[in-house]
Amino acid sequence: MKKSIELAKYREVDRVAEIGEKIKVVDAYYTLGKYSDGDIFTVEEYYRDYGIYAKELSDDSLHINHSEYVVLEPIEESPDLVDLVIRLSQTVARQQSEIDTLKADLQSFAETATEADYKAGQALTTSADLSESVEMLTDDIVLLDERTQPLADDSKSSLSTELADAVITQIRERL
Repeated sequence: MKKSIELAKYREVDRVAEIGEKIKVVDAYYTLGKYSDGDIFTVEEYYRDYGIYAKELSDDSLHINHSEYVVLEPIEESPDLVDLVIRLSQTVARQQSEIDTLKADLQSFAETATEADYKAGQALTTSADLSESVEMLTDDIVLLDERTQPLADDSKSSLSTELADAVITQIRERL
């Protein structure tokens, strides 16, 4: 006789048992004192018309009628609801942390992009101003060059004449 099975892990089904399955006696009839209601056995032999022989019963002549038992079918264990909620909470917390990190990264990127856009605008403005200033300075240089060209031509000849005279004078003095 076997009564120490965890019944919470089994479902009782009213059908004919097969070899190797567990049964629970629910309506003990002709027992000869060998079993009673609530006893649990493992089916060793099966006889369609009579019943089953249980592994745990030592007397081979004693069978349990099909009407005296129910079959115990194992219930698939599902994760404990509390464990499932805990795992889901941890997953949600981890994902929320990742979302917060992504938000911070996005904010930082947006600030950097705004600053870069501002600096690019300044550089374009400065570049345009510099280009305009360079153009104005070039115009001024050309204008000054055109105005001073005659002076340079005149002073070259007078300067060269003065230098030539000075060199000749020096040479004569030394001789």
